[in-house]
Amino acid sequence: MSNLFYREKLLNVIRGVSLYSFSFVILVFLIFFSLEYNTPMHSDDFSMYLRGTSFSGFWEFYNGWGGGFVPYWLQVSLLKIKNHVVLSVLVSLFIVLFLYGISIFSAKVLNIRFNPFVFIIISSIYFIFNPNLGQTTFWIVGMTSYLVPLTLSIFSFLFFWIYKNTSSNLIVVFVSFFVFFTSESSPTISAGVPYTLFVLILYCKYIKCDINWKFAGTVFLFSLLGTSVLLLAPGHYQRMAQPAFSDWMSLNLFDKIIVNLERIDDIFNYFKYSLFIYFVSLFCLVFKGGIKENRNVVLLSLIFFSSFIVIHLSMTFAPYMPPRALNNNFFFLLVSISLVLYKICCNVITRSIYIGITSFFIGFFIFKWGITLDSYSTIMNQNAIRKNIIQSEKLSKGQDASPIIPSYYYIKLLSSRDQLDGYFSGSMKDYYGVKSILEKFVSFDYSLILKADKKCDINLLNNSKFTVRSCLYKAHSLFSSKSTFLISIENGKLIDSKNRIYLRYVDPLSNQINKIQMEGPIKYFDENIYGITLKKQDYSLFEITDQELK
Repeated sequence: MSNLFYREKLLNVIRGVSLYSFSFVILVFLIFFSLEYNTPMHSDDFSMYLRGTSFSGFWEFYNGWGGGFVPYWLQVSLLKIKNHVVLSVLVSLFIVLFLYGISIFSAKVLNIRFNPFVFIIISSIYFIFNPNLGQTTFWIVGMTSYLVPLTLSIFSFLFFWIYKNTSSNLIVVFVSFFVFFTSESSPTISAGVPYTLFVLILYCKYIKCDINWKFAGTVFLFSLLGTSVLLLAPGHYQRMAQPAFSDWMSLNLFDKIIVNLERIDDIFNYFKYSLFIYFVSLFCLVFKGGIKENRNVVLLSLIFFSSFIVIHLSMTFAPYMPPRALNNNFFFLLVSISLVLYKICCNVITRSIYIGITSFFIGFFIFKWGITLDSYSTIMNQNAIRKNIIQSEKLSKGQDASPIIPSYYYIKLLSSRDQLDGYFSGSMKDYYGVKSILEKFVSFDYSLILKADKKCDINLLNNSKFTVRSCLYKAHSLFSSKSTFLISIENGKLIDSKNRIYLRYVDPLSNQINKIQMEGPIKYFDENIYGITLKKQDYSLFEITDQELK
């Protein structure tokens, strides 16, 4: 068969999505775009930016840290993009491509049209129950290290399925190298790709489908080759030689297996809701639709669920299991759920029922999106303040500047797993061209410096020895019951950490006058900012003093 025929097979997959269905894809894209647009550069983004796009940079990374070629090249390339809108569009496209790939793969292997309701449900599950949403989805380095390899994985499986009976050498070469770079992209996915391809090949033999065994064998061998290239990277062994891992390295294989089995508690903790959705869906499919009629979809679903287990077993050789690494397990679980949902929506439940289920997930999706967007937009404003502090200090002292910036403060998230990576990179100073940058922990929302609901009057008590330049107040919002209060102090001598400033206010619930110490100062241009975020709804009678609490 000609290459034109195989190209037409791929185009048919794309044409299977109607304009109506595509509108759901656009909706999901806009939701993720709004969050990515409010995600600042942070953590390892600074060090990866400084590495550059040359091959020598990758080679140094491969030998010193370990890592795949595609994620490395992609993250350093994305970080070079100065236009934040363009960067946010590209990252959001990767996110949607990943979710679309899961849905279109399920539709293709089951020979069913693309279902926008299943796509929305899968997108909702990913967004709501992700074990580490912020670090694997919106952080550039995290997204390219975790989400991109998973996107490559689902399209590797899709290409394998579409072209499994190909006789075109060009297609064989393309899919083989695509799978190679997929397996070579991430240590945690490198075991899952060859295993899943191998079991899919066995599945094809079991159902006696038309398959080119030369193509299947070549693709599988290239997946093993990619895994070998990644796992043999000297950087992995350098990291394992660090003193922090010495206790784990001293364990024998049996003890490492025991340690990994003990991590199963984390698996259930992070995936309990997703696992519940999967098993309930599988139960409905088997007992409502019949096991014989749905044998193939049950087998396919169990294949990917077994990959979910295999990924965890591969973590036996990892000294620790950060939540973001669980995104790989989550991927295979999502594919299992997607396969079952496609069949359920076609044969088991009525259209009105799954529209109702979809509406429920959309509602929860939008609710969490609103909360997350509210918090991320606050972080983006805080980042602008941090940059202003750095640039102001640099303008004054040049390369000898040593600015002190406040830490990020999240006003509200449904889960701490939705936070961005909290690592404070030492490469920030090199990125901004200053001597050093220190981060000072704060626990109040200082974004009011740029955006406050209103200015408020202030009373000084006990002949306080300072002058208040301004007073800012932000009341509770739709998504957060916290209220924040900021004051700008004119007297420079209050930079001394021994000074204390207190806020007196009327608690709306008890109607009692309370007094609490304010945090600070944050040095912002020629201002000294003190603030407090209170976990109540509304306050009145704002007064400040530098006298001790009584």
